[in-house]
Amino acid sequence: MPPIAFPPPKIESSDDAAFNLLPGGDDSESQAASGPNRNFRSKKRNRVMQSCVACHSQKRKCDRKRPCTRCTEHGIAGQCVYQLEDPAVRYGPDQDELFRLRGRVRELEHTVRVL
Repeated sequence: MPPIAFPPPKIESSDDAAFNLLPGGDDSESQAASGPNRNFRSKKRNRVMQSCVACHSQKRKCDRKRPCTRCTEHGIAGQCVYQLEDPAVRYGPDQDELFRLRGRVRELEHTVRVL
């Protein structure tokens, strides 16, 4: 078996290393420049749990059948339940509410024009 060759390590020059050790050097400027972009991971994803509650709590693979194979094999098929997602979260406001609000906006725009 041939030996594995690793690339040589990158060595900083002494000038670069000394600059990075100075207080208020490169770090303060880079933090100010990248301020709002640093929090790009702060938003939480709204993902719906697709496995049954039992498999999710045990951190096991769920085949998503109803009841799933794992719950059937363990004799708890009657307890194999899935979380229901809130449709308002996924699909936004319902169409009736949207229709009502659009009508209200038309009324208010008409009132403003009359004034």
